[in-house]
Amino acid sequence: MDIWSRVDGIARQQWGLIAKRQAVEFVGECTLRRFRREGLLVVVYPGVYRLVGAPPSWRQRTMAACLAYGSLVAASHRSAAVLWGLEGILAKECEVTVPHGRSGRFGGILTHRAALPAGDVTLRDRIPVTTVARTLLDLRGVVPETALERALDEAHRRHLITPDELACRQADRSGPGYRGSGGFREMLDLRLAGAGVGDSEWEDRVFGWIVGAGLEAPQRQVRVTIGGRVYLIDLGYPYPRVGLEFEGFDYHGRRWRFDADAVRYSDLALAGWLVRRVTATQSRDEVVAWVREALRQRPSKTGD
Repeated sequence: MDIWSRVDGIARQQWGLIAKRQAVEFVGECTLRRFRREGLLVVVYPGVYRLVGAPPSWRQRTMAACLAYGSLVAASHRSAAVLWGLEGILAKECEVTVPHGRSGRFGGILTHRAALPAGDVTLRDRIPVTTVARTLLDLRGVVPETALERALDEAHRRHLITPDELACRQADRSGPGYRGSGGFREMLDLRLAGAGVGDSEWEDRVFGWIVGAGLEAPQRQVRVTIGGRVYLIDLGYPYPRVGLEFEGFDYHGRRWRFDADAVRYSDLALAGWLVRRVTATQSRDEVVAWVREALRQRPSKTGD
């Protein structure tokens, strides 16, 4: 294998990038300078090169930020959230965490210096990144609580982490004055108390509206059997038989779904269920007011 093939082989595993320290091990300083003179390598950061022809991308920039600081570094905070695909988090800059005492500053990189145990770092898309638990903990006080709560539920819904696992990690890193820890503890306490996570972001959002308004927490995915058919109601109160169903046009805007829903809601009505169909256009105040009035008219009772 020729020298350039070895450079190319490493770069292909790193989004078209190679660090100087990696290249000089087998290329040497003189050959590396020649590659640069010939335009085969483009400087991204001091000591980090992009192979000519490798298409620039956000992941490439994030990888370059990690390579610029060397080993024991990871994409973190908002950059990590984007790598994990947590919705609602935007990364305007490359954001990395490096150990205390690591020197250096690079333009375009938002650098955090903090302890970075090996157990807090993994690979995602071949990029060193903080684990989901560490990422969520790092986001406390960095993003709005609404965005953090959305990311927390998204991670839970996709089985990336459970509230119990996160609570254990949170206990290790919380302390008096830790920014954002109070609100985060409340989010975890609510989920650990049984609030759980729904099948969609909208379900979680409406659940939060109801509980936040001081109303009784509804059950998720209420199972109702009528005439041999089993129906699941997104959110509901079984004894007063009040329910909420979430209507998305992509799913419900089809003929077969329309016909099935006609039977479904007729059966539920005959069985005594009062069901509100909620869409993305309806406001918090509107939904909460309906639930409050429905529960007032139908006080809870025991029995079927």
